Amino acid sequence: MSGRVIKFEGSIHAEADRLLPWYVNGTLQADEQLHVERHLAECAGCQHEVAWLREVQKEFAAQAEQDDVSPKMQHPHQRTRKQRSASPASSMWRRREKRLAWLAVAQALIILALGVILLSQPHVRYHTLSAPGDKGALLVVVFDAQTHEAQMRTLVRESGARIVGGPTAEGAYVLRVPDAREASARKILAGSPQVTLVEDLSSGGNP
Repeated sequence: MSGRVIKFEGSIHAEADRLLPWYVNGTLQADEQLHVERHLAECAGCQHEVAWLREVQKEFAAQAEQDDVSPKMQHPHQRTRKQRSASPASSMWRRREKRLAWLAVAQALIILALGVILLSQPHVRYHTLSAPGDKGALLVVVFDAQTHEAQMRTLVRESGARIVGGPTAEGAYVLRVPDAREASARKILAGSPQVTLVEDLSSGGNP
């Protein structure tokens, strides 16, 4: 044996397909960008996937601007720091209550905006490249701002989910997960310190 590792087309396609959301966002590293571009040049399926992902992002941006969601929620960490510096130490619990209330409103706005976009487009809810007949569950997931892309990819892969929308300015993604793995995926995501929100978009945002 020569020891040479032969990469089958299936593995090349799977790897490129997994990177498509970050390709659309323009956040891939140079080698990954080149890998995806080479694959896209000869894969009609991934070309359609890229077009669809761009459509979702465009629709979300338009809806967010119309509903004025993003400007109110763009910099939660900066807003929290300003509130902390402006308030006396004796009001710690009051600040915490306000922060929790604001986070609850922010979560509701994220779910509402994503729900309006995705659920108003039937082909979006049921779209999947590898298994067109598999509806699956849709989850809204918000990652901590300090989460690295590599950590995010690993977590999504371990949960058995697939990114089908996002990110928003607040770091929210829409993930599809097979119905059979929904419970375990939610457990994995909710238990990760890199995740700040997991909601079921398919059932109207129930935790």
